[in-house]
Amino acid sequence: MEPKRNVRPRGLVLPILGILLLAFGFWGMARVPDLLQYRKIAPVEMPVTEEQDTASELSGLIDRWKETRSGLTEVLSESAMGAVRHSVTFTSPEGSATAKLWGTGVGWFGVYPKYLVAGRLPSQEELEKGVRVAVIDQPLALKLFPTIDPIGEKIQIEQAWYEVVGVTRYARNVGESEQYSIYVPLAALADGRVQMDLLEIAAVPIPKSGASRAMEEAVRTQWSEGGTFHDLSKEIMRCTMIVRLLSVFFLFCALFALLRRLNRRVLRGFANWKEQLKRTYLRSMLGNIAWKVLMWLAGYAALIGAAYGLLTVLIEPMMVFTEWIPEVIVELSSISERFWGLTSSAAAPVFLRTEEYAQIRFYGAILRWGVIVMLSGAIVFLLAERRRRRDEKGADPQKTGISR
Repeated sequence: MEPKRNVRPRGLVLPILGILLLAFGFWGMARVPDLLQYRKIAPVEMPVTEEQDTASELSGLIDRWKETRSGLTEVLSESAMGAVRHSVTFTSPEGSATAKLWGTGVGWFGVYPKYLVAGRLPSQEELEKGVRVAVIDQPLALKLFPTIDPIGEKIQIEQAWYEVVGVTRYARNVGESEQYSIYVPLAALADGRVQMDLLEIAAVPIPKSGASRAMEEAVRTQWSEGGTFHDLSKEIMRCTMIVRLLSVFFLFCALFALLRRLNRRVLRGFANWKEQLKRTYLRSMLGNIAWKVLMWLAGYAALIGAAYGLLTVLIEPMMVFTEWIPEVIVELSSISERFWGLTSSAAAPVFLRTEEYAQIRFYGAILRWGVIVMLSGAIVFLLAERRRRRDEKGADPQKTGISR
């Protein structure tokens, strides 16, 4: 006799794997801070000549950011300007290493907090005046200063020496190309005309203040154009859209199932009361009727509230991605104009991503695969269950009419 196949454990493997991928993706998304970021290619620094000794272009952008920043205090709780250069070689009296160089402006460590394991962070005065101090990651400190305390020691960056004043806890994340990082005042790099790769404006928005649109317009028109703007909360919503839509769909299906069940209970209750009225007085039934009616009304109210909440979740992306909505929804020319506007922005020749944006895209891909695996597993499980029931029905002699 052929042993009975147990398809349920095997059929549940894919849904469970999909749920684990979704959990991992949402865990990664939750670690991404809610920031506004604007990146552009750093200007080329020209060497100083005897005939012309002017301030560097980076110094001019720092001064311009101070003016732009003053107009955004009502929508941003923290903001800063920084710069980054990849694969820079640093030397110390005890060794050398390659790491990412960060130029940090005033407020940078308010936007990107760092956990200190030794020393301190640069003061606001040091950041403003461009004092040559540095903060390094803990593994970089061990590599550059394997036998001595790094606090107070010197690190050479190109032709200048910087004093190490702090060591931060190391935590490499998805999206980072280099293993180590070092942080120095941006003004010091501008004074030394150190060539950087990218400039960045980063800020913490005040909720529901219109910070995203205000900052994007300000940095493009008042500071410097030609960069890429990222609203990280908006990007998270974009990457979780498929999960949002599927969740709303299945929850609406669950609400309709509960509504049908509640309706059956109400109809059955009215039928029971109609039969009871043939044997007893209405007066003696009023307490029971009032209690059940209140319970039914509470159930309908709960279902209506849940449906309203789901509709809010469904409509929320339309309030966030306003660029999706044509000015006149029923006008073909307005729809066409909005469509080509979206495709033009998606086809921008230069797109500069930040480390946090790369994290969102990575965990967003995990979420999409989680949805695909979970739905595929659900389909496989349902088909296997259907086949199992068909086999059981065919093997039942009472249902098939076959006698032994």
